[in-house]
Amino acid sequence: KADIFALGVCMFELYFRMSPFDRATITDDRYRLLALGKYDEFWEENQRQLGGGPGELPGTKDFRDLLNGIFSYNPDDRFSLDQILAQ
Repeated sequence: KADIFALGVCMFELYFRMSPFDRATITDDRYRLLALGKYDEFWEENQRQLGGGPGELPGTKDFRDLLNGIFSYNPDDRFSLDQILAQ
């Protein structure tokens, strides 16, 4: 499950050319949003980091939903490889 999370980080970095968070610790503001399941706020904050305007969330909704499942804080809730390939 940790490898799936790492895959999500790599996908995010390749697509957006930036890291989704600075450190995978609860003290990191963007990571904390993931840990709390506040995905909309996570994407809004990353949009600000990317320099986009209000309401312009990065990527497609399908891609954001895929990464939300990959970034699930609880490993038991995280997408499996089969779920990722089915997307």
